[in-house]
Amino acid sequence: MQPTLENRFFLLLLATISIAFMLLLMPFWGAIFWSIAVSILFYPLYQWIEDKTGGRSSLAAVITLLCCVLIILLPLTLVSLQIFQQAASLYEAFEEGEIKPADIYENVSQALPFIPDMLQQMGINIDNIGENIASAASASSQYLAEEAFKFGRGTMNLIISILLMLYLTFFLLRDGKWLADLISKAIPLEKKREDNLSSRFVNVTRATIKGSVIVAVIEGALGGFIFAILGIPGAFLWGVVMGLLSLVPAIGAFLIWVPVAIYLFVTGDWGKGLILTVFGTVVIGLTDNILRPILVGRNIRLPDYLVLFSILGGIVIFGVHGLVIGPILAALFVTIWGIFMKDFDKNEKA
Repeated sequence: MQPTLENRFFLLLLATISIAFMLLLMPFWGAIFWSIAVSILFYPLYQWIEDKTGGRSSLAAVITLLCCVLIILLPLTLVSLQIFQQAASLYEAFEEGEIKPADIYENVSQALPFIPDMLQQMGINIDNIGENIASAASASSQYLAEEAFKFGRGTMNLIISILLMLYLTFFLLRDGKWLADLISKAIPLEKKREDNLSSRFVNVTRATIKGSVIVAVIEGALGGFIFAILGIPGAFLWGVVMGLLSLVPAIGAFLIWVPVAIYLFVTGDWGKGLILTVFGTVVIGLTDNILRPILVGRNIRLPDYLVLFSILGGIVIFGVHGLVIGPILAALFVTIWGIFMKDFDKNEKA
């Protein structure tokens, strides 16, 4: 009786202290998550550098971190600065009247006369619709400019989070094997199941990040490139938006380039419209279908509907981090249930 009571009390104490410690780390969960993700992504590079440096793990971790900064953090910083610059420029253009959404609506309504009639049938007042569009566009661009200002004020917090992420990543790279063995001892699972689950976790995380982020970067770069070639304002900003939308199945980059192509056609710019349509359909449209299976692997890739719901749910719960966390959790959910069903099927046959 006494040992049973003592064990229950100890488990309760263990759970309480663990939950309290997790709550203690809550303000830094973003930095912790990305340090784990970056460590998993760059660990093969770390092992290669460690071999080349004669087993000097600390030096290998530092060199790997420098590669991480050059490959990920520096480009992200430059992209963020460019986004905010173009957002501010668009806001100024709306305010100074260089871009007039009302004129754009007028051009479209003249080329497609059925649109005003259709809007009128839907009960939308078309007399002041141009002013409403202009007001909405100005408000949207002002929102982007304000968010850029808020981002600037929060730069110090962002820098601290990045430094914490790099600091933790250093130890995860250097002591990753030791930490993995320590966690393995703490988890009450048999060795075979632990190895299967941990290997799947690493593979799923690495494949999800590569498959999502790399494809998004390529599609966004292609979209921004063709917009810049065609002289469309805010090409860089729209390229980033297309890259983010490409992360979400059933939405994708076409949500941006298709309306622009339609506008080019209806305003008589057939050459640019045709170029954008062909480029968007053939180059941007096929990028996801070709690259994602190669980067992710067909045995890990999730159904589009599951990715869609996991991304939307991840954004609601985790914010922007949910774009990556959501699919990873969904993939792990499928993986762990696959392991369970496989083991259960074996037990049934036995």
